[in-house]
Order: sequence, then structure tokens, then C-alpha cells
Amino acid sequence: MIKTLGGFVTVYGIILSLIPYYLYNNASYSIFLTYFANVDIVCNVLAINYPHIFKQFYNPDFKTFPGFLSFNAISLTALSGIFIHGIYYCSKNVNKHKILMSLMAMAIITFTLPTHGIPYLTKLTLDTDRHLKEYEIEITTAISLSFIILEWFIIRYLIINDK
Repeated sequence: MIKTLGGFVTVYGIILSLIPYYLYNNASYSIFLTYFANVDIVCNVLAINYPHIFKQFYNPDFKTFPGFLSFNAISLTALSGIFIHGIYYCSKNVNKHKILMSLMAMAIITFTLPTHGIPYLTKLTLDTDRHLKEYEIEITTAISLSFIILEWFIIRYLIINDK
């Protein structure tokens, strides 16, 4: 029960509430937006590395109705971050085709692919070298960051051309 409460407070109190509030008020808009659009990746990293605490809150293979609700609430939060990205670029008078392409890139690279891709790539990496098991959280985090950096590069330099 303590782990469940701790997981709930961490996911909903800190990851989905406190950190976005802090970033919105104290960081650049692009940092806030990047975090907000990728909260699902943060939850995915925690669920992979600490499944006994966080898997019930973020699990694409949910087994319970509360798990279904939690997974979808986190996913919708990340999707709303993607939509906010589109609205932001609309306000900057960026070409609508470029905005649509950037939204599609975000949806694929940091929404659809990481959900199953991060656990798969983590397992693949750990299966190739069992000695890496003690670095699982670092490996998972590096894989997650690679999705975010890839998204940023594609949107900024290939689609929006923001030099």
C-alpha cells in the first residue's frame, strides 16, 4: 500500500503536476513544452526500472481498469503537449504544412515508438551484455533521451528549419 501511494504521489503529484507547474513558471517555454509532451516517456522509464512501484500507473499492457485509466490519462497529457506545440507554432505564423509534419513527427517519435520501443531496446541492450544490468536506469534514460533528441533535431532542423 505504501509503494502504491508513493507511486501515485510521484506520478500524479510530482511528474504530472509539480514539475510542469515549476517549468511553466521558471523555465523557457521550449523546455516546458518538451517536458510536457514527453511525460509519458518519464513514466515509461520509471515503470521499466521500478515496475513494482510504477507499472500499475504506466503500463501499455494494463490488466485493470484503474491501470487503463492511468495509462490513458498520462498518454493524453503527453498528447496535449504535442497539440500545444502545434498551437505555439501557429501563433508564430509557421507554415501549416510544416506544423502538421512536426506534429506527425512528434506523435511517432516520442509518443508511439517509445511506448514499446524503450522497453524493447532496454531489454535488447541488457540481453547482449548481462553485466550492464546494474546500469539499467542509465541505459533506459539514454534510450529515452535519444528519442527526445531525435524528435528535436528533426523538428527544428528538417521540418521547421529554425536556425
